[in-house]
Amino acid sequence: MLSPTLPTRSGVPAQDFTAATILEALQKPLLEGWTGRLMAFPSRLKIHLHAGAISAVEGHRPLGQLLVQGGLSETQLAGALAQPGPLGQSLLQGGYLSEAQLQQALTRQAQGALDELRRDAPTFYSSRPQGPLPAPHVHLTLHALNTLERHPQGALPDHAILRLAQHDRPVNLCRTSWELLRWFNGRRTLARVMELSALAPGEARNAAQHLVQHGLLEPSAIAGLPMIVARLKPATEHRQPPASIRANLFLKHLNGETSMQKIIERLNYPLEEAALMLTGLYREGVLDLLRGQHEMQRLLEEY
Repeated sequence: MLSPTLPTRSGVPAQDFTAATILEALQKPLLEGWTGRLMAFPSRLKIHLHAGAISAVEGHRPLGQLLVQGGLSETQLAGALAQPGPLGQSLLQGGYLSEAQLQQALTRQAQGALDELRRDAPTFYSSRPQGPLPAPHVHLTLHALNTLERHPQGALPDHAILRLAQHDRPVNLCRTSWELLRWFNGRRTLARVMELSALAPGEARNAAQHLVQHGLLEPSAIAGLPMIVARLKPATEHRQPPASIRANLFLKHLNGETSMQKIIERLNYPLEEAALMLTGLYREGVLDLLRGQHEMQRLLEEY
């Protein structure tokens, strides 16, 4: 398991550690904004991190092979390989492909490597400091990885609630992606966004999956409600019950066993109202959080 003494924010320690799954291994580095490199053993796949996101994964399928399969000629590839510096930069500078095409190939390369690590869990990992790679990056966040893990075939459910992910670099979007992306606000379900976009259902769903894969969309904080379980703290003489009848009814259902999502469905409360109630009660110190600390933190940041 990861050591609890590891530094936060960007600094990556030189150390070896074990983890049950690849997602567990990436949890701390991505949450704490590491920039550096993880190597998985015995496969020796290298996972490059930049500011809390995966920027590239190498050691699985060669980038050149993926690009040739995508339409790049072998002559163009040979010309780029003959140039000094990283292959991707040589391809961009030579005008052989666009930044969007390169990023798409890098994403396929990264996802293929991560799929292999899911199927065949490494025996241990080694982390090392390293500067950021040159752009373009894959930019896969932990939230995007969790979404892809739950829906590996691109089958994002209609009830998925997504928001715009933080992005620190320019992005070129096709018309379809833009028509869909502009309707996401972290509150609407995918079904509602697809309806508002007026795109064909299949076209809209493919665009949503593409945006998630490229780190432009991530699950909203509301999407974490099924992970949160809380209970009411013992009463004290200083604590006053909420003035709202709906808030009191909400409190009565906090039994330390039922998830927030099930409570909300049982009460038929709007998600927005329930999120505001939950975060308000938590800030007042009347709740004990039994599960979903990370998900609660995201809710507190949004509400």
